[in-house]
Amino acid sequence: MQEQAESKDQSINPEGKKKKISRYNLRWIYKQMKATLSIIAMVLLIGLVGMIVSFLYKELTDEGYIIEQVNVPDSILEAGFSGPLIANRISYELQNIMGLTRQQEYSKNYSSSESDNNLSIELIGIGVPVRGIIDLIGDAIGVNRRKRIKADIYFAGPKVVMILKFSGEKPEYIEANNDLNLDVPMKELISKAAENILKYTDDESLQRYYLNYTYNGEGSVQLAKYRLEKYSGNRRKEAIILADWAMALIRMKNFDQADVKLEEGLNKDSTVAQIHLTRGTWYMMQNKSDEALPNFDRALKLFTPQDRIMDKLRVFNNIGIVYQQKKKVDSSLYYYKKAIEIDSKFNLAYINIGYLYLEEKKDTAIFLEYLDKSLRYGLPVYTLEKNTDQEQLEALRKLQAFKDILRKYAE
Repeated sequence: MQEQAESKDQSINPEGKKKKISRYNLRWIYKQMKATLSIIAMVLLIGLVGMIVSFLYKELTDEGYIIEQVNVPDSILEAGFSGPLIANRISYELQNIMGLTRQQEYSKNYSSSESDNNLSIELIGIGVPVRGIIDLIGDAIGVNRRKRIKADIYFAGPKVVMILKFSGEKPEYIEANNDLNLDVPMKELISKAAENILKYTDDESLQRYYLNYTYNGEGSVQLAKYRLEKYSGNRRKEAIILADWAMALIRMKNFDQADVKLEEGLNKDSTVAQIHLTRGTWYMMQNKSDEALPNFDRALKLFTPQDRIMDKLRVFNNIGIVYQQKKKVDSSLYYYKKAIEIDSKFNLAYINIGYLYLEEKKDTAIFLEYLDKSLRYGLPVYTLEKNTDQEQLEALRKLQAFKDILRKYAE
């Protein structure tokens, strides 16, 4: 019996031990999983806190501008122009100018109050905009998240008037002639409003816009005067502004006055690359290629990493133009392509390559190919009128392919 009992115990105990071992393993696995999940949760929590802090920092230090409010009378509202609609159109026009001038790395951010609200995130179950809370936090700690722009629009006799109010700046009065079709004066007001906002928020991009896209010589000169006063005492900045002023005068074919401004710029700071770039352009526009090239070479040596990318592109582009004037096609192509190596979307180089093939090689097909590329990368269609020989332009207008390309990019 004892032997049978011992035999029975021996047959039972191994299974009991296995059950105990199995339970121990399950407990160990559970503890390991719990510890691992705790670590994962902690990592996710730390990551989430980091993201929130990063988001708060970005929002509180954002130096962009918001078009906060546009007030319109009932008569304008009834015509389909609400305040939020006008604010969004001004914001869109600002972004369009930024795209044209290719100055995004220097420019401010703009939005309308409506587009800003669309970006807000609602707190679950409360319905309070996160960005509204951020504004409250910013106010509490003395940080202004964004500068505000407000506008009032009203009729004044035969005019439609807009008053733009900037935080920290004097109001600007803009007017346009009234029209039976209110779209006409509103479009003009929106365009002028965008330019005035840029005057106070990103004057450098506005100067590029006037010089290279609207060819607004008088506007460029007036803006240069404002900028000289704004940056008075900063000799390097003053030299750059004087180069821009001289460039505006060159656009107006006022070479004598441009020469005066270039001399003033050299006296301010002769190490500024833009002065030598504009001096080279001054010679180039008078077909003095041998005098232009040394100035462009000097500009290339003086450029710093802080200088405007567009100006560096202009040097290579202008050297290409000079060699084109000298009938050196291969050298001209080389420098146009150097500009494209820096910026593959530099539309001026593409259109100049097109003209090179058209004028020197009589190759209309390649001209049309490069014309299409230049327009695709933002060259305004209206600049063709200003930069193409009229006889040549009339010949191109007879080509169906030319008409098709212009139609594709017509505004």
